[in-house]
Amino acid sequence: CLYKFDVEVLDMDFNGADPDAENAAQDRLQTVRQYLSKIY
Repeated sequence: CLYKFDVEVLDMDFNGADPDAENAAQDRLQTVRQYLSKIY
């Protein structure tokens, strides 16, 4: 389920409250979305 993964990544962002970590998580999320879009 794509959305479950999105929520988990966003939860990590808010718990960290670290701009760099948040940017890294956003980059990871974009990469995963691109990867999944190629599969499906």
